Amino acid sequence: MTERPPSPSELPAAVSKGVLVALVTLSFALMLVLLAPGGAERLADVVIRVLMSIGVVAVAILAWLSGVLGRPPEAAEGPVFQQLDSELGSLGDVLGRSREQGMWLTTILDAMAEGVVVCSPSTHVLLVNKAARELLDLRTSPVEGRLLLEVHRSPLLRDAIDEAVSEQRVIRRELVLRRQDTLHLAVVVAPIFEEEVVRGAVAVLHDISPIRHLERIRRDFVANVSHELRTPLATISGYAETLLSGAVELEPVATDFIEVIERNAGRLTVMVEDLLVLAKLEARGERRSLDSVRLFGVVADVVEAVEPIAEDKEIDLVVEVDHVPPILAERRALTQVMRNLVENAIKYTDSGGCIFLRADPDPDNEGRVRVKVTDTGIGIEPRHLPRIFERFYRVDDGRSREDGGTGLGLAIVKHMVLAMDGEIDVESRPGEGSTFSVWLKIAAQERADLQEESVDDRDALRA
Repeated sequence: MTERPPSPSELPAAVSKGVLVALVTLSFALMLVLLAPGGAERLADVVIRVLMSIGVVAVAILAWLSGVLGRPPEAAEGPVFQQLDSELGSLGDVLGRSREQGMWLTTILDAMAEGVVVCSPSTHVLLVNKAARELLDLRTSPVEGRLLLEVHRSPLLRDAIDEAVSEQRVIRRELVLRRQDTLHLAVVVAPIFEEEVVRGAVAVLHDISPIRHLERIRRDFVANVSHELRTPLATISGYAETLLSGAVELEPVATDFIEVIERNAGRLTVMVEDLLVLAKLEARGERRSLDSVRLFGVVADVVEAVEPIAEDKEIDLVVEVDHVPPILAERRALTQVMRNLVENAIKYTDSGGCIFLRADPDPDNEGRVRVKVTDTGIGIEPRHLPRIFERFYRVDDGRSREDGGTGLGLAIVKHMVLAMDGEIDVESRPGEGSTFSVWLKIAAQERADLQEESVDDRDALRA
């Protein structure tokens, strides 16, 4: 039995129903195809052709039903219908392939151990895989389409995504979630570009809780052992000093032996103290109280302390830090950073060399100051540079032991700089010397101490 065509009075309802079905179908297809590489272009091409064909047929049919034509138009029964059927078939093929690719993508993402979260520039969630739901404890369903802060209350992840989108660069953060067991997540957020326009960001979450647990065990062990070593080392040093002071008459050979004992006990004491300092720095509970600091005064104190060592080796110290604004730092920590770097430069610079202490505003970031310690020493081979800030790492093991180094000085410097929200790097070539650069933030103008440096500081630097 042949169905009768809709009457003119029924036509609007029929058309409305058809349009609604078409829109729902095309919207669902768009969501699937956009997940596939190149899907948007294929969908747009096919949909445009389909809609053009539908438009031609719809205009012809409406004209016929309105009585403009006395017979059914050729467009409604000839080649256009065949073209429409062909285009709809093409759309079905595209949707089928896109649905298959979407299933593949979902399977791959859910099989990953790392969590993946994709957000729009406004931090609306577009996609979340299974691992991310578990790591972030996303129990709300559905998550997609909602603001990230609505489904995950910690603002750190949202702030990292905002920063990646606004600055158009990769952002790395560590996210700490307080639960029954504290969860540590390493977060890498990268902006998503389309034709040089940021369309969103993807965040990859990696659970580093086991690593942090092992680090805490190692740190506690080092701190406990270092504390336990303090007392016997103090006893050994005390008795050695007493014997060498003449309390007991000793043979020359015995005196030499006791001097060796005292010297090595002193080295062990320095190492223990450095280990304790490093353990405290690595403990994330210790936060530096940052304030506005005049770099000129800090450098003056350092120069005064190391000047005798430099004079013994006939090394010149050149200071150029006059015209830099106050920086945001902790004065005691900054003094130790500068002293460690300068003493390290003196240690590896031969007699007659020169060491430069310079500071200038960072040309790449107006909110920072770059402090440089440059020497004309032996330099460092490129293979050593990636590990130069590791604890106990020595470029020249024999020379370091001869000079009494512990291999912890640069590790302490790095952790102190990071604790002050700064950065540190090194540039060096063998035979041409080394440059250690420290970047620190400029203090807010209202907090800066604008008083002139004291006469004593200036006299110390002139010397």
